[in-house]
Amino acid sequence: MDAIVGLAIQCVRIVLVTILTFFMRGSIKSFSLRYWTAAWCSLSISLASLYAGFHVSNPKLLYSVYFLGEHAFGLLFVAGCRFHLTAQRLTRRYGYLFAVSFLTALSLPYLSQDFNDLFMVQATIMAALFASAFAVLHRSGLKESSPGLRVRSIALLLLTIDFLHYLPVFGARKGLLGFTVPSGYLNSLQFSI
Repeated sequence: MDAIVGLAIQCVRIVLVTILTFFMRGSIKSFSLRYWTAAWCSLSISLASLYAGFHVSNPKLLYSVYFLGEHAFGLLFVAGCRFHLTAQRLTRRYGYLFAVSFLTALSLPYLSQDFNDLFMVQATIMAALFASAFAVLHRSGLKESSPGLRVRSIALLLLTIDFLHYLPVFGARKGLLGFTVPSGYLNSLQFSI
């Protein structure tokens, strides 16, 4: 399957999840659900901007929106997990993390002309954010383990591994680690979340 088609399908899936969480807010009164809804909204905007970026001649601004949206998704997802288990709202530290994310997202598209190189950096950042959410769940949730907490923990662990696997695979297309992966394989891997 072409990477653009896969990205379009992924974008539609994320928009549906966003709509679902938005409507869940009507029946479930939870502040953590507000964080998660905002996270899914930012991911929807992020993927839509990436899709648009692949169809314009100068995509740097759209790539910045993509990177910022994914960073916001990760940070808001961590905040939702944290609030769900400890009832702690966003602190000033999150403001600093958002500021760093903003500056990173603005500058990242100018570091390379090859999006695959940029995606390696992005995958590292996303893996760190998913690992942080996993750590928040385990640090706070060891007292009361539930099936939902275990499923969420496994999903976050698998997402961390998924994003970390991009580093050797995308690095191998330029001979990193002493071997080269065919470019057709990379097109089938790109943009899965």
